[in-house]
Amino acid sequence: MYYFYARIISSIYNNIAKVYHYIGKNADALEWYQKALDIQEKGLGTEYPSTADIYYNIANVYNNQNDYDKALEFYQKALNIRENLLGKVHQDNVTTYDKIAGIYYSQGKYADAMELYQKISAIVENVLGNKHPHTAITYYNIALVCNDQSKYSDALEWYQKALYIFENVLGNKHQHTAKSYLGIALVYYNQGDYEKALELFQKTLPIFEKVLGKDHMCTATTYKKIADIYYRQGQYADALELYQKASAIVENVMGNKHLHTAITYYNIALVYNNQGKYADALEWFQKASDIFENVLGKEHPDTAKSYSGIAAVYNNQNDYDKALEWNCKSYSIWLNRLGDTHPDTMAVKENMEFAYSKTGHREPFAQWLQREINKEPDHETENM
Repeated sequence: MYYFYARIISSIYNNIAKVYHYIGKNADALEWYQKALDIQEKGLGTEYPSTADIYYNIANVYNNQNDYDKALEFYQKALNIRENLLGKVHQDNVTTYDKIAGIYYSQGKYADAMELYQKISAIVENVLGNKHPHTAITYYNIALVCNDQSKYSDALEWYQKALYIFENVLGNKHQHTAKSYLGIALVYYNQGDYEKALELFQKTLPIFEKVLGKDHMCTATTYKKIADIYYRQGQYADALELYQKASAIVENVMGNKHLHTAITYYNIALVYNNQGKYADALEWFQKASDIFENVLGKEHPDTAKSYSGIAAVYNNQNDYDKALEWNCKSYSIWLNRLGDTHPDTMAVKENMEFAYSKTGHREPFAQWLQREINKEPDHETENM
């Protein structure tokens, strides 16, 4: 009888936790999931399917909080139970494999992500066949990893396989079809084939706008990538318009302290700098820099890029002392992260040397630089 009541009470606590998770109260959700888990483990044991479900639910909360280590810990606990009960190639394991693969992908562990996505693909193909939309999604995920590994021919092959299924099953106006177009466009963009990329981005955009709306992140991504191409082509007014559209969406969805928001600020600043609107450029570089510092820290490469952007504005204004100051901040980060022979480190050093030559200092640049980098680190950002 105890086991019966344990199962009922555990289920009630689990459902309460789900509600808290749904409304964004993660601490409360974790508290109730733990209560459910304590009863579950005591009354039914650690190898019961519903115990695995609670582990999985806890992992989802941690995953949403970007606490990937904790999320992986609980996903793995859930998976161990399910694999023991169902075997390693059972379709019910697919969701957990997918969650773990997604975390590996977010962490840049592409080989681990690829291994799991391929395992998922084999299971789904076996159960649903090679023409099902769910199979196409597994192909799409494999393509994502290939693209980030710079395996562009492989990425195109997998995107094309996914696209073929989506077009035939869902039609060419479906969001999954549009995402496949977007993926292929990103591959062409990464290969430097901007004409093909722009054609596909423009083909994708009206689908996202119609199906997902003009305030969706996929729409924002497409705005941004088209803007990137316009920027490369020197079409600054067109680029700025789309960067601003993307920024408004990202701010609305992610908030004004998120990394994706900082990237849109950085892009806007680049355009203003190239348009000679230096006050605006400094404002937007500073906004980006503040977020990068707060989220990533003052020793991260993205923070260094924002410092270099500020330096570039001062350089364009012939304020070489300020340019030198900000390039020095950037250089110390690149030097510590990538060493003195990395192209990014060498590029900043070259910019520093140019600014130094304009300041009127008589001390040899190499001697001055050695003295500067031996100073105590000080990355405090001035209030502009």
